[in-house]
Amino acid sequence: MVVPSIQRLCQILSALHELGEHDADALHFIETETDMSLPFWREVHEARRDRKCEKPAEIEPKADPNDFQHGMLVIKEIGSQGLKVVQIFRRALDVSLAEALALAAQREIVVGRGVLSRLRRLQEQLTVLGASTESRPDTDTVT
Repeated sequence: MVVPSIQRLCQILSALHELGEHDADALHFIETETDMSLPFWREVHEARRDRKCEKPAEIEPKADPNDFQHGMLVIKEIGSQGLKVVQIFRRALDVSLAEALALAAQREIVVGRGVLSRLRRLQEQLTVLGASTESRPDTDTVT
């Protein structure tokens, strides 16, 4: 048995929670307040001890300033899976099949406008199907 009662388990877990990031105090508490001859408490002790060696990975997503620009997503070439590409941009533009097929005949097809980061998913869907795409930021000229 890991602890004599559920109440005792609650006391131990509460105390460990209160110790928070104080690993040395937590290790001492585990050593003195639990039965270290039991595999469960040895494992808890080892996990707490080993976490001192682990540095949490600090992953900061690197924001590209261009992601927050307004612009448009353009299909430059439909690729070999043209019908699937047409289906995707038809849904994105909310046009009829006839309109989508007419657009497919154009040299370049504007399939979305807005913040470029929001167009990325559509761009990925098209690219996976072999379409050649390009994100173009709006060019505002200030005079």
